[in-house]
Amino acid sequence: MKHSIMIIIYIISLFALIIISGIITSLYLDRSAKELYLYLEKVEEYANTNKWELAKEELSVMEEKWNKVKKVWATLTDHGEIDSITISLARARIYIEEKDLPLALAEISVLKDLITHVPDKELPTLDNIF
Repeated sequence: MKHSIMIIIYIISLFALIIISGIITSLYLDRSAKELYLYLEKVEEYANTNKWELAKEELSVMEEKWNKVKKVWATLTDHGEIDSITISLARARIYIEEKDLPLALAEISVLKDLITHVPDKELPTLDNIF
């Protein structure tokens, strides 16, 4: 009897730990994605108003943040997603340096979608489980 109660407590504790770590992971991904998204909004705003130097500076700040965030994301999500974001970011940097508004805006849009897709993909929903 005592042994079976200990097993039940162990299973419940393990389940609670899994749920709590999932919530913490989801909150981190969501918070960091929103922060990166805000940088991209600023880059887009600067590009749209032909403030290319400010756009380049803001993108550099975003890249620094991304380089820190991607290390954590790498332990939490698919590496393919991370690679796609890194490649898209490199393209955006070149388009902004070349002051190519249509391509810069298109790549920023791609980056926004990629960045917001990761937290959504990692949410524990029935679609993601099955």
